Amino acid sequence: MSDAPARIPVVMCTWRRPKYFRRTLRALAAQSDVSVELHVWNNNPAISEQLEAAAAEGPLPVRFHSPENIGGFGRFHLARELAPSHPHVVFIDDDQLFGPRTIRTLVGEARPRTATGWWAYRFLFPPHYWLRVPVRRGRRAQYLGTCGMIIDTSVFLDDRVFECPDRFRLVEDVWLSYVAQHLMGWTLRRSRATFWFIPDTRNQFAGLIREKYEFLRYLTARGWLQRPG
Repeated sequence: MSDAPARIPVVMCTWRRPKYFRRTLRALAAQSDVSVELHVWNNNPAISEQLEAAAAEGPLPVRFHSPENIGGFGRFHLARELAPSHPHVVFIDDDQLFGPRTIRTLVGEARPRTATGWWAYRFLFPPHYWLRVPVRRGRRAQYLGTCGMIIDTSVFLDDRVFECPDRFRLVEDVWLSYVAQHLMGWTLRRSRATFWFIPDTRNQFAGLIREKYEFLRYLTARGWLQRPG
């Protein structure tokens, strides 16, 4: 008799793209060799009913959490809640597409004191954020985006994860990479999983270009990336 598929919590933040939610539910329900439980931090009360209606029709368990709009930091709060019962958590974004083996691939890459993600870079000339190169699959990185990541949840039991300077709280992925790698000595790696993005002008990426650059300058001044990563 084969063992039942492992259950893995998947955490996603939402804000302005409810139209993709059903597509995400279908993709997660189609995952092979894993059983997924989706946790949604909804930063937009105006779309709550739409999301909940889609979840009620969907094929997998969904739990909603949305006490306030705190941007992407909501995923960190959910991960801290999950840490006592789950050693790892997967982060995805609501504009990602992925195949039926993607979550299983991430689960197979899970390691203690490690974050493994699809969006992975090394910086060529810190503190210049945009002078960076993607790392090859399986290789060490200096920065990971939270879109398509599996991470040891014990990092979220460290209060330093939640001490990001207020002016940079919307670039929480840079802060997480800094805390995990520099302050805690964790390993960051590029995942072998594959994701695609839906072209969409409603994400926050373009609006945070300056903040990302300024934040890396701030963090390198605090000692990050001053030694081999």
